Amino acid sequence: MGDRATVMLVHGYAEHIGRYSHVFRLLREKGYGVVAHDHRGHGLSDGRRGHVERYETYLDDLDLITASLPAGLRIILGHSMGGLLALHYLLHRRPRFDAAIILAPYLGLRDQPRLKTTLGKLLCAVRSTFPIANGLDPHTLSRDPAVVTAYTEDPLVFTTTTPGWFFSMKRCIDATFSGPHRLEPPTLLLYGDDDGLCDHDRTVELTGLLEAPELTVEVVAGGRHELHNDLEAAATLRRVLRWLDEKVPLRGQSEE
Repeated sequence: MGDRATVMLVHGYAEHIGRYSHVFRLLREKGYGVVAHDHRGHGLSDGRRGHVERYETYLDDLDLITASLPAGLRIILGHSMGGLLALHYLLHRRPRFDAAIILAPYLGLRDQPRLKTTLGKLLCAVRSTFPIANGLDPHTLSRDPAVVTAYTEDPLVFTTTTPGWFFSMKRCIDATFSGPHRLEPPTLLLYGDDDGLCDHDRTVELTGLLEAPELTVEVVAGGRHELHNDLEAAATLRRVLRWLDEKVPLRGQSEE
C-alpha cells in the first residue's frame, strides 16, 4: 500500500468504483494506497441491483474491508450514500481511522414528494424488492457534459431503486441523526451549493449536532452532486490533498 496512508473509498448509490479511477490515480501519485469495493448489488458485485433489506449489511461489509487494511494511517472517503455510510460507521461502530473525507453525503433528498414516500411504504410491505425507476437526472451530478454522457452510457450504472433500499437508508439516516454524535477523526466535509439531488439543509443540521474536535465544512460554489466529477473537480481534489497534508501528518502513526 501507499507510504503515507491507506484510503478506503465508500462509493455512492447506483454506481461503482470504476467511476473513481481518476481519484485513485491522483491519490497513488501522492503516495496514498487505495482500497475500494463495489457495494452489494452494485458494479461487479453480486446481489440484486440496488437492493438491501438492512443498511447494516453495508456496514458489515465495511467491517470486513477495514479489518483487511494494512497497518499505518487510515483514511475513509465516502461520497453520497457512501458519505452517509461512512459517517454512520464512524459514529456508531467507531472503527480506527485517522481522517475522514465526506463528499455530498446523502442525508435526505432535495425533492421527495410525500405521496411517493407513502406509496413506497405500502409497496415495501408487499414486495420490498420491487424495482422502481429512481428518477435521477444525470445533469444533477455534474456540469461536465462528458461526465453526464459517460454516466448514461455506463453499463454498470443502473437507474432503479427498491422500496427496501429506500426505507433501509431512511433508517440509517434517522440513526445517524439520533446519535451518538462524537466524531473522532479530523473530518473534511464538502458539498456543492447547486447539488440538485441531496438536501444539504440536512447536512447543516447534522454538522450542528456533531461533537467533532476537527471538522472542516466547505461549500463549493456552483458545485453539483459529484464534486470529484464536476467542472471544478481538479480544484476540489487539490483542496482534499492540501487538507490531508495539513491533518494526517499531525496525527502521527496510529496504534492498532
